[in-house]
Order: sequence, then C-alpha cells, then structure tokens
Amino acid sequence: MSCLTRVRGWTSNLVINKIREYKSIDWNIKFTHTLGEGNNGANALAKMGSSSSSPMILWDNCPPQLHSHLLADALGVFFLRL
Repeated sequence: MSCLTRVRGWTSNLVINKIREYKSIDWNIKFTHTLGEGNNGANALAKMGSSSSSPMILWDNCPPQLHSHLLADALGVFFLRL
C-alpha cells in the first residue's frame, strides 16, 4: 500500500499486516467491514477513543454517550447513508 493512514499510533500498513497474520493461522475466521453508520455503538466508541489522550479506558458501566446508540441498535433503528 502506498497510502498509509495514522490511527492513534498505528499505520494502516500495520493493521493490514496483522490481518494477514491472523488469516494465515489455521482456523475459521471471517473479516467484514461495516460502515460507521451500520454500527453506531462502535462508531461512538471510536470517536470517544480518538478524542481521548489515554491509551486505554475501562468502564464499569456503559458510558452515557453510548446509551442512545445502544438503544437504537436494540430497537433495530435503520440509518441511511447519504
């Protein structure tokens, strides 16, 4: 890959190499990509992580910023990507 993207200290090349490493292991594994709109909870967590200065955050309870996203997911709310 000629174009590398920095993601919190990682480059896309490192992530791709890790995926290739996992694919080479003798097991059944499937990688799929979901647009941010398809998984609002994960998208919200990613945004929270990208704006944090801490390398790791652990919660005992669901973060308040995530409640509405999880509720929408549980209710099966559908979002269109425009």
